[in-house]
Amino acid sequence: MTLKTAKYLVRLCNGESLRRADFSSKLDLDDMLDFGVLQQEPLTKCSFEVTLRSIEALNQYLVNYQGINDLENYIKVMEMDVPTRSNIANLGENDKLRSINPKSGLHVNSPDGVTVRIDGKEVTLSFPYNCALFIGKNSKIEIDANVLIIGVENFENIKFSLRERSIFPEEKQIVFIERGPVLQQYLSNVPNQYLHFGDIDLPGISIYQTEYAPVTKERGSFFIPIDIETLLKRGSSTLHNKHLAKYGSLKGINPDIESLIKLIKDKKKRLAQEYFLNSAISDYA
Repeated sequence: MTLKTAKYLVRLCNGESLRRADFSSKLDLDDMLDFGVLQQEPLTKCSFEVTLRSIEALNQYLVNYQGINDLENYIKVMEMDVPTRSNIANLGENDKLRSINPKSGLHVNSPDGVTVRIDGKEVTLSFPYNCALFIGKNSKIEIDANVLIIGVENFENIKFSLRERSIFPEEKQIVFIERGPVLQQYLSNVPNQYLHFGDIDLPGISIYQTEYAPVTKERGSFFIPIDIETLLKRGSSTLHNKHLAKYGSLKGINPDIESLIKLIKDKKKRLAQEYFLNSAISDYA
């Protein structure tokens, strides 16, 4: 992220509004519009006002997609003539300009209050927003076979998913689980149905087909909204050409995914999972 964009974000956090033309990096701007971090409203035929939609969404985006845990300290480092590792370290213990530390386990939660067994003890997954249960990789997890497991990208998306229960299947109880190697291993040993909730773009489909579908086989599916064609019209064209260069030969493992791939290529648009969690869900529902 450019220094100028980072400073603009601080101004937006303070309640200011900016013009679209102010942003020298349209890639950064379009990315944040795509993820539901910012919103823009027309002022004139060729001018748009940009405001912050949600500080929570901004923090999520910065941590997970820019590796920025502290925006103000990121600006301090970017303003240094020659920022070094020691410069970053000297900012202090609370200044985390680094990626999230890896962990051996996964976060789980459920909007339906599902009861699971962990190492033989019953635990009801009914934790409030901003909370989830972290389960170490060596723990034994038992989830009723009728419960649908929904894989989300990270802990932050578990939080947002709890608020938006209505966009997921209503006929079954669901459990949100953070994706990663621990979930892949768990899915290989249980009979539960699995729904992959990821970015609706070519890389997102590739991740599902290469990392999760081989494990879940006929039990797995990729989240495709019923009105995906309409939704893609609101999507972002950012990164499409880059994705196409790398995943242009991608084929779907079933007719539904093959149709989705064709639609993405035809529309030249993508939808990040954050679109559903940070945007106006009422428009979607």
